[in-house]
Amino acid sequence: MTITFGSGSIAIIASAAALAAIALVIALVLRAWILKQPEGSDGMHAIAAAVQEGAQAYLARQLRTLAPIAGVVFVLLFALPGETPMRVGRSVAFLSGAAFSGAIGYLGMW
Repeated sequence: MTITFGSGSIAIIASAAALAAIALVIALVLRAWILKQPEGSDGMHAIAAAVQEGAQAYLARQLRTLAPIAGVVFVLLFALPGETPMRVGRSVAFLSGAAFSGAIGYLGMW
């Protein structure tokens, strides 16, 4: 199977790549600005620690709950009709999406 792109498709892909690069630059600038801000009082540190502890507990519980469900969905997607490369591809794509979603959840709390 060959994928071909027309001139319009390449323009869309280039635009998406340029916007993604701009978004990353903005994110880095905002990150640098945030890290330069004062950290706050001892009370603020205590509240932040409690929030972070609760968020970590929530994410750990969510992982323990969703991992078995993701495993079942992986198997069900693999069991759907189709040729082996398609079955493997859709199952792995689902699992990759779930893994990246979980990773972003943890990184967002970091």
